[in-house]
Amino acid sequence: MNPKINIRWNVGLLTFAFLFLFCRPQNGVPSPSRHPSQNHPSAEGTASVKTFNVKSYGARGDGQRDDTKALQAAIDAAVAAGGGDVVFAPGTYKISRFLVLDNAHAIKLTTESSATIRQIKHKSYCFKVMNGSSEITITNLILAGSDTPLEAGGLGGGILIGNYYGEGGDAGTTKRNIVIENVQISGFAFAGILLHACQSGKIVPRNEHITIRNSAIRDCQNGIMVYKNGRHIKIENNIIEETWQDGIAIDTRCATDPEPSMENADISIRGNVIRRAGKDAQAVGILVKGKNNAIDIAGNRIHDIGVDLTGPDHKSYGILLGPDSFGDFNADDVRITGNSLFRISSVSGDDMGIFIGEKSRNIRIEGNWLYRTGNVGLRLFKARDVKIRNNVICSNWYRSLLSEGSDDVSEDNILECKAWMARLVVWLFDRPRTFRF
Repeated sequence: MNPKINIRWNVGLLTFAFLFLFCRPQNGVPSPSRHPSQNHPSAEGTASVKTFNVKSYGARGDGQRDDTKALQAAIDAAVAAGGGDVVFAPGTYKISRFLVLDNAHAIKLTTESSATIRQIKHKSYCFKVMNGSSEITITNLILAGSDTPLEAGGLGGGILIGNYYGEGGDAGTTKRNIVIENVQISGFAFAGILLHACQSGKIVPRNEHITIRNSAIRDCQNGIMVYKNGRHIKIENNIIEETWQDGIAIDTRCATDPEPSMENADISIRGNVIRRAGKDAQAVGILVKGKNNAIDIAGNRIHDIGVDLTGPDHKSYGILLGPDSFGDFNADDVRITGNSLFRISSVSGDDMGIFIGEKSRNIRIEGNWLYRTGNVGLRLFKARDVKIRNNVICSNWYRSLLSEGSDDVSEDNILECKAWMARLVVWLFDRPRTFRF
């Protein structure tokens, strides 16, 4: 190479690294040095909004007594009044069952400074939003699983939108306009947040216009799950770490559900950090399974997936698009752009950065960084209409790109970079961002 060109290339690369490291805008995740509530005014600051302080309804928040009845009474009072702010005074509130928002409208669950809701046993979710509830905000709270051993058949999670199997009633009319933000969730036996539209084989109304942002989820079986019939869902700028299975899972049919797969549509998964997913049989950073349409996966940082797996048959994926539980359907119109994936691994060697499975179609994969993503960087299996453009794939064991039985695939500008370049990119992207649990 011409020495002048070589010098110019090195200066340009160092300039890019400096600008990226010191001048890039923050992506909106709250700093761990302050509580998320400092980003929002308290409920007391708006005179026109009714306030329901849980202490006024008998809640103690001492971390010892069961506050379930008092907390539910405060929520019911706000629902009966047609809306308002349910304010959790500082403290730790123990609950023995879920707190229900049933046909609730214009309700905000928040705290004055720092409030923890902790399950007594692994039984159900902390909050359940159901039966046509709308305009619901859950913000600034800490939701913690039980510190007792998991019992046989025990479940539990942070927030459930919809009904879960066997809990009676109907999921009611569509739940819409729900915001979950600046919430910390940890230590649950199932999902941190679950949007659920499977109910005893019935086709139930949709969950739509749901936003989950700027929250942290750790040490749950799954981070965020959307099960069946979700519309206009935004999952943005969250930190999800140390899950037993998937970081984010979008699915369209439950394993015991005899009804046809119900489509999820218009789902945005952007700016999330997903790390150390997978202590169980399969580890996936982002899973899109079944009949999903118009899915945008952009600007996420997915790393250290499957590093904790030990079994010989375990599998790891950064991003996986696959058929549903019955082998039917798959994704249509999916954009995978600007993501960084690194350190995807498993004992079996069946690991890869991005896997596009059978019957997927109209897929665009552009501007992604993949470094040490296992056996294969990007694999296509019987997919159709796939456009691959401007991706960087480094240091895979077998192949950077593997296409099997796929039709109408176009590849443009795949850069297989040198190891030192990849390490520089990982160093730049892998800036620590954590919450204090």
